[in-house]
Amino acid sequence: MSPALTFALGFQEGLAPVQRGGRWLFLDPDGRPAFSRDFEGARTFGAGLAPVRENNLWGAIDRKGSLAVPIRYQEAWASRGGPMMVRSNDLWGFVDSRGNEIVQPSYRFAYSFSSGTAAVQENAAYRFIRSDGSPMFSTTYDEAYSFVLGRAPVRQGRERAWIDESGKAVFRWND
Repeated sequence: MSPALTFALGFQEGLAPVQRGGRWLFLDPDGRPAFSRDFEGARTFGAGLAPVRENNLWGAIDRKGSLAVPIRYQEAWASRGGPMMVRSNDLWGFVDSRGNEIVQPSYRFAYSFSSGTAAVQENAAYRFIRSDGSPMFSTTYDEAYSFVLGRAPVRQGRERAWIDESGKAVFRWND
């Protein structure tokens, strides 16, 4: 008899990471192991990749269970809307589905891609980048969050706003 599941995450892209006997594996919707291997740690799929951990480092597998992103990062988080977030030397960057670093780890903090953009923090300022790492516009903010339905919340000093994808404030208010 196999050990019982001790923890389970939700199904994403038809597979769910579950913990059994101290290791993580992926189950299909019928409750069968999807791949022949297990991992020290695992997270849910996003954009065809699932972060997996071995020897306290993270990489990612694809939907066939093959290693797509080398296991060499401090952290890895899949994204539903774009490249996977990775952390190396305490800095965040992004990799594509083949494991290529498309945005080198260089940011103190980053949010995952949403609507083709990500809010990232350089030093104390936040800005928005495209999936190739280029800036969306030149404005920086004290706080910035992901775009949802074409709008993103930002803060500069005491002024808060929802901005559109051109950087124009569509609604403003003060703290």
